Amino acid sequence: LIPKDNERDLKEISDNVKGDLKIQPVQWIDEVLKVALERTPEAVVKAP
Repeated sequence: LIPKDNERDLKEISDNVKGDLKIQPVQWIDEVLKVALERTPEAVVKAP
């Protein structure tokens, strides 16, 4: 995740450095939370 205002700076980073990164520009906190909390947490089972 990167701030949307920094999206234009991506052109300064070579493709081999970015590699297989999934770079997603976001503007609002709700966008951040949607991506960050995309997966439902799994329950932790304590061993007896």
